Amino acid sequence: MEKLNYNRILFLLSIMVFSFAFFANGTQAYAASGSISCSSVTSNSVKLKYDYASPDSQVEIRRGGALVAILASGTRSGYYTNTGLSPNTKYTYYLRTTSGQTLDTATCSTSGGTSPIPTNPSGSISCGSTSNSSIQLNYNYSNTTSNVEIWNGQSRIATLLSGTRSGSYTNTGLSQNTTYTYYLRHSGQTLDTATCSTSGGTSPIPTNPSGSISCGSTSNSSIQLNYNYSNTTSNVEIWNGQSRIATLLSGTRSGSYTNTGLSNNTTYTYYLRHSGQTLD
Repeated sequence: MEKLNYNRILFLLSIMVFSFAFFANGTQAYAASGSISCSSVTSNSVKLKYDYASPDSQVEIRRGGALVAILASGTRSGYYTNTGLSPNTKYTYYLRTTSGQTLDTATCSTSGGTSPIPTNPSGSISCGSTSNSSIQLNYNYSNTTSNVEIWNGQSRIATLLSGTRSGSYTNTGLSQNTTYTYYLRHSGQTLDTATCSTSGGTSPIPTNPSGSISCGSTSNSSIQLNYNYSNTTSNVEIWNGQSRIATLLSGTRSGSYTNTGLSNNTTYTYYLRHSGQTLD
């Protein structure tokens, strides 16, 4: 009888151990898993694709340390768009459980914005025709944000408007058979240099200030003006009606100036003035 009871006890214990192992294994918690990736981007947003299995906790999408979305627990997949971002910027996203387990990461970059990227100022200056007392200088420059200057050695001889422009300027009143070095400058920076020489001979010296201005080439928004003047003792001005549009240095000079930003099919009257006197 004692042996029978002993065997019965062993049998019951075996059933209990098996049942415990079976039910414990059937109800154990499963580890969460998932993935996140970049689907598409714009200049200010990133669309993320995710899928995960997280039975026991909610899932978060984080951008760096910032929480951007909370997703329900379970087995799920879908998309999330993170907006309000900066263009041309890289962002790292994390798919995490609320219990702190990182399931996956993705690094995405937004596309470029709509603002043009400015370029550096550039320009050139070269020698044109010469005489025994003058040198014509041809210039062009682009992307300047302030006035451009022409210098003869240490002396500024012309101030030109900012922007992208080309034209010519004649430096007069020079000595014959002499070499001069010219500089095209913008905001203290030398864009280019040119070394030019006058020819031999003599030049007549004018007595009274005189000058002329005439229309050159035109477009629907600009007029090129050709000017020359001599024997001036102070700055010479170009006026469009009642508005002064250019100031030129004194002396005997010639060149061209382009008046831009005009209306199409419109007539304008220009004046070349010196010390309050209209030369032309």
